[in-house]
Amino acid sequence: MQRAPASAHDQRPPVSTHEAHRALLSRIESRSARVGVVGQGYVGLPLALVFTEAGFSVLGFDVDPKKIEAIQRGESYIEHIGADRVRRAVAAGKLAATTDFDRIAECDAVIICVPTPLGEHREPDNSFIHCTARAIAARLRRGQLVVLESTTYPGTTDEEVLPILETSGLKWPDDFSLAFSPEREDPGNERFSTRSIPKVVGGVNPASTEVAAALYGAALEKVVPVSSARVAESCKLLENIFRSINIALVNELKMTFGRMGIDVWEVIEAAKTKPFGFMPFYPGPGLGGHCIPLDPFYLSWKAAEYGAFTRFIELAGEINTQMPRYVVRKVAEGLNEDRKPLKGSRVLVLGLSYKANIDDDRESPSYEILELLREAGARIDYCDPHFPIARKGRKHDLGLASVPCKADVFAQYDAVVVATAHDSFKDRALYRDVALFHQPPRPRMRRHTRRSKRSCASAPGPGSSPVPPDSSVPTWSSTCCGSTRWWWGSTTSPPARGGISPMSWSRSRPSSGPASAWTRATSGMPAPALGPARAQTWCSTRQRWGRSHDRSRTRARRTK
Repeated sequence: MQRAPASAHDQRPPVSTHEAHRALLSRIESRSARVGVVGQGYVGLPLALVFTEAGFSVLGFDVDPKKIEAIQRGESYIEHIGADRVRRAVAAGKLAATTDFDRIAECDAVIICVPTPLGEHREPDNSFIHCTARAIAARLRRGQLVVLESTTYPGTTDEEVLPILETSGLKWPDDFSLAFSPEREDPGNERFSTRSIPKVVGGVNPASTEVAAALYGAALEKVVPVSSARVAESCKLLENIFRSINIALVNELKMTFGRMGIDVWEVIEAAKTKPFGFMPFYPGPGLGGHCIPLDPFYLSWKAAEYGAFTRFIELAGEINTQMPRYVVRKVAEGLNEDRKPLKGSRVLVLGLSYKANIDDDRESPSYEILELLREAGARIDYCDPHFPIARKGRKHDLGLASVPCKADVFAQYDAVVVATAHDSFKDRALYRDVALFHQPPRPRMRRHTRRSKRSCASAPGPGSSPVPPDSSVPTWSSTCCGSTRWWWGSTTSPPARGGISPMSWSRSRPSSGPASAWTRATSGMPAPALGPARAQTWCSTRQRWGRSHDRSRTRARRTK
């Protein structure tokens, strides 16, 4: 890109560093400062809208002309961001968008919100940050503020971005300010928004911290200044490493407790009753989103530069990355117990998003699950109303289109895997003819649960719905030894039945397999007292009960 011609700001008489600093603070206070946001994705667009709603004029930059054209038309290309917000901002003249990076010179503050992916060997890829910094440096003018929001390792702001900006001929700290403020966007979260989430800000010097904190404080509810950009960079990594390690722990416990016939969900619910010293985390089919699957490895890579080795991070990554394979293995086991091989079976995966009810599929484990199933010889399809066509990404290209979300379509498959708990998948009528069902556990999908009164492994037919009539939300199924157990939750507490409140239990004989085996797995086992936390105390499948309770009996028979 060529350097832009000198702007009106460049032609002003030289002013002192103190005067330029105070002038920018004054423009921020009066809302006359113009804010540039580079990258109009899941982080940049909502941030730009928040600044416009606070009274600032915002100029959005992106290399994708489709995004720019959508903003200019007043449209939103992100589901959880209402088109009316974009339309109002554009109509009021507060929001404009462009692919012309020469217009960076018009901005008093430039905020960088670009991707920071991992390379093929899990090494950080800061190429988007470097490219953006070079584009800014070619147009940087005296008195501007530059803020990096992209998640990265400590030292990126002052060791990499700062030297690039100084190639402009301007020098820090006399000519411009530089800070880091980690993004904390949570798509689809109705409780916390960009405006209400506290904003951590750290500059490469106190003056940069002051002006960056003033900018964010003019638009957001709470700003948390810290002593340096490195502290702010490390803060973001700690937040996501904490989650990654704890999710890995509970994923490992889920697999361990499963072998022992213990339901990890009930264990978590019981542990949650401790009013101190415990925070619940939940197992899942793999990590998704742009933060938790990637950010921890930024620190482990940087730590090696200092002779430090982050073993917890590496171990957590090893456990979490194997979860899609665990899901595929459970599907294969369930099909096998239904006398079907995975190779050649039709398998439907519900959901491409990494979390429910959003159109964000960044690092979603659903892609890997689908690819592993395909590699194993399964005939795969997916259903996701948020993704009519599977997007081609840096690592995945399924070449698939979503099948309709209809019961007669679901009934055509040998196995259905719920990977994302979209509300559209919670209609029990969708599964009335599904023969086999397996759902990886996902957090916040379960409230009150009850056991279905039919086995899903039976051949589909009229009236063979595996869904109990008063349930609505699928939460967990266990497939094993010719029978499939369904767990269902509902958004309201079911009524008390037979003194067991608010849950009930039932057991049924599978449609195939020796009846004596099922009898051994369930006979003589009274239903335990079920508390209000979960109905999963009693898991009447051979995988959980048969293998544990009948082990001594089996050994005795073998001895004889």
